[in-house]
Amino acid sequence: MENRTGTRFPPPLVPVAAVGIGAFAVIWIPRWPVGLPWIIAGGALFALAASFAAWALVLMRVRRTTPSPFGAASTLIMTGPYRYSRNPMYCALILAQAAAGLSFGLLVTLGLLPLSVGLFDCFVIRREEEFLRTVFPKEFDAYASRVRRWI
Repeated sequence: MENRTGTRFPPPLVPVAAVGIGAFAVIWIPRWPVGLPWIIAGGALFALAASFAAWALVLMRVRRTTPSPFGAASTLIMTGPYRYSRNPMYCALILAQAAAGLSFGLLVTLGLLPLSVGLFDCFVIRREEEFLRTVFPKEFDAYASRVRRWI
């Protein structure tokens, strides 16, 4: 698939790498004691993330546009989870990273959340938005003025 948006890497790599780094870092930075409340909180957060991502994916399928950050959007979706965030799938990935950090007591994974948000913002979202502005100039500007980039 041709990279139309200029995105440099598959976005799911960011939280996967953060969880991996957090798991490796327990050699030097111990995990906090993970008990049932943390596991439940992480599980609930992960369920929220999965629901948000699934909702966005189903809507993309129904509207016949690609969920790939490298592909060209055929339509601008502004309903469903896109009423609350211009990037519900990236919000879901950040929530999933937080869920893993909570569930497994990975302090470094939680500490990397701001970096993950920054990487998405600078290297993925801004490029996608630039692309969307060229394809849907009036629609995207109106949409961006009323819906936040994150939540």
